[in-house]
Amino acid sequence: MDQYRHTKDQRDFVRVVQVGTALALGVMAAFLYSLKQVHPSIHLEFTIGTVVTFLATAAFSWVFCSVLFKGEFVEGEAAQFAAIKRRRVVRWTFFFIVVSSLSTGGAFLYSLKDVSSENRREVIEGAGFAVVVLTIGGFFIHKAVRFFEEQSAIDLEMIHKDDDQHDT
Repeated sequence: MDQYRHTKDQRDFVRVVQVGTALALGVMAAFLYSLKQVHPSIHLEFTIGTVVTFLATAAFSWVFCSVLFKGEFVEGEAAQFAAIKRRRVVRWTFFFIVVSSLSTGGAFLYSLKDVSSENRREVIEGAGFAVVVLTIGGFFIHKAVRFFEEQSAIDLEMIHKDDDQHDT
């Protein structure tokens, strides 16, 4: 039997993550869809497309989170099930990244339709710099998280060694 049992609070937390992710990404996509002009003043246009964009993005995010957490609370997880789960998570993560990237790129290219040809290059360069900066920031955050996970694993191992020594 598994030594660690998931609690109702953990399941509730997963539900909060699902709802929060769906709402946040849905509102962001709907806002970006509604955004028609930024300079010299901001102009938003709320249409049926805004609602469809919100619902589609929220549903996609909900399904993505559901797939990631599917089987998370199954007791006594077998090695075969763990391998299948890992492949499913990798496949869905790749799918989510591809769909998100294509959607973002398409929205960006669509937004360039009203930009003059002389300003288009500057806008593309600025967006490129933003992508590079965000990628570097994401890389550093990833490295920091990995470092803290490794430190936590080392600390847990030391605690277990101390507990084993005290028990004997």
